[in-house]
Amino acid sequence: MFPFQMPGGGELLLIIGIALLLFGGDKALEKAKSLGKEVHNLKKDVEDIKEEVKVKIIDK
Repeated sequence: MFPFQMPGGGELLLIIGIALLLFGGDKALEKAKSLGKEVHNLKKDVEDIKEEVKVKIIDK
């Protein structure tokens, strides 16, 4: 159905290698750390919203 598939292990390593060449090791690590923090914040916000929805449903 879709013309493209998710990349496998080899393709991911190649993509990571190219990113390291383009951005350098320090910059790539900094970007990965920043991305990890953003994902953590997003998960926390989703949990907060779920809790608010539960409270509003119970208060009805």
